[in-house]
Amino acid sequence: MKKLVSLLLALVLTFSLVGCGNSDDLKAMVGSYELTGLVDPDKGDLSKQLDTLSAFGLSITFEIKDDGTAILNTNGQKTNLKIDTDKKTISAEGEAIEYTFENDTISFENDGAKMSFKKK
Repeated sequence: MKKLVSLLLALVLTFSLVGCGNSDDLKAMVGSYELTGLVDPDKGDLSKQLDTLSAFGLSITFEIKDDGTAILNTNGQKTNLKIDTDKKTISAEGEAIEYTFENDTISFENDGAKMSFKKK
């Protein structure tokens, strides 16, 4: 369990936001999201374990605001993010990763790890 939480925290800390997009894409993305999918390059699909984490009160969520900023909340630890809809990136602390947004789901991939967040 500690390894999974450590993995999630490591993935979260790699995100960084630079820039801000003001478009219809951003308007569609505004809202609250919760982690619904997680694939580790070494351990495979860990999505089913997310229910176990939730049962222990552990969660990873984020909220996108209409100004292009976002807040990632990992069990109370908050990280400020920035959404750039023109470049399709989410960034924090000087690093940016590409995202996809489809069917109210935002997905990222970084170093083989994949995370999906579904709009609440």
